[in-house]
Amino acid sequence: MILFYWFYEFRKLSVLTQVYKRKQVQKLFSLRFCAIIKKIGKKGKLSLVRTKEEVYELVKSHLIDLDSVSEVATQRKYIHDEIKTYLTENYLGFATSPSVNIELMNALDEVGWLDKGTFTLEGRVVVPIRNADGSIATLVGWRKGFPKYYTIADKDFSKESHWFNLDRALDKSFKGDKRYRGSVVVVEGIFDALHLDAYGVPAIATMGADVNAYKGAVLNLFDKVICVPDNDEAGQKALLKKKWQVPTNSTFLYVEEKRYQFGEGLSFQVKDIDNFLSLFGSQIHEVLVPLVENKAAVVERLSL
Repeated sequence: MILFYWFYEFRKLSVLTQVYKRKQVQKLFSLRFCAIIKKIGKKGKLSLVRTKEEVYELVKSHLIDLDSVSEVATQRKYIHDEIKTYLTENYLGFATSPSVNIELMNALDEVGWLDKGTFTLEGRVVVPIRNADGSIATLVGWRKGFPKYYTIADKDFSKESHWFNLDRALDKSFKGDKRYRGSVVVVEGIFDALHLDAYGVPAIATMGADVNAYKGAVLNLFDKVICVPDNDEAGQKALLKKKWQVPTNSTFLYVEEKRYQFGEGLSFQVKDIDNFLSLFGSQIHEVLVPLVENKAAVVERLSL
């Protein structure tokens, strides 16, 4: 009986010691215990505790400089409140360096978002690329200059199979503004899609890739597809339906390059859907809604 008592006390002390040591590790490294200790599965394999979503939340709270949103708006020539508010609400400001934050560096490393110990999206606007179910596949960063976009390589992501913003577009198309019920607007650039999304338009982006048979099959989820390719050589090929494998009733909307004059000495150049939205904002509905209502395949020019 005495021997059992001492064995019980020893086990209790051992457990308390382990807890104490865990708390010390947590205190020393400023990390949650569950984030630095990895679970050992039945086969002895290590499995990560934190998800990409959890790490992205850390990125938003520790790295994104919301004061820089105004600079993002200036660089992209955004003047309307709708898009400025959207940028702020979605943490679309420039990312700062995580190097002084041990917790964040460890978290980024856990999900493979560091390259040789460096966060490659520092100084860029960080945008999550999500799967259709809303889970994060990877991150992409934008900044003015070359290269404009940098995407973190990830085994869960491929431009050949992923649509940008598909999860939000599905939600808006079938639960949002009734004027766009069952429809989707297909654009090339990430900010084209984000800008349309800010105005409640269900929009997805090819991210510069062609619409192959696999991606084209996804478009069959919608009753009406409106394609708005960029006004360049690649966009012209898409306009002729040689590169984009889309449903037969899809409408192609061509953004005609045009300079709009506003009084003496004031003008604005429009060459893509993002420019058009920067200038005309909510007037985009006057263009898109009639195209949604027309179930036939047509080719239109975008202008006001």
